[in-house]
Amino acid sequence: MSDRTATLGRALVLLNDEETSRGFLQDLLTPAERETIPNRLEVFRMLIEVKLTGRKKTHAQIAKELDVAVGVVDRAANALRSSDGSIEKVCAQLIAT
Repeated sequence: MSDRTATLGRALVLLNDEETSRGFLQDLLTPAERETIPNRLEVFRMLIEVKLTGRKKTHAQIAKELDVAVGVVDRAANALRSSDGSIEKVCAQLIAT
C-alpha cells in the first residue's frame, strides 16, 4: 500500500458521521468519481449479498439490475477473489443495516 493510500485510509477512519463523510467525498471526488465509486460499491454489495444469501444471479443479471456494464461486475468479482476480506466485511455490515 502506498503512503498516499494509507493517508486516505486514515482520513476515512476520521469520518465519524454520515454528513461529514458526504461532505468529504463531495470535496475530494470529481463528479465522475462520485458516480462511479458508489456504483462500484453497490456492485460489491450485491455480489456479497448473493454470496451470503445463496441466491443465484449471473453477472449479466447484476449488471442489468444496477445499470452497469458486465465488465464492471466481472472486475469486482475478480477483486473479491483476491481481497483481504475488508470489502466483504464492510458490505456485510451495509447489508445488515
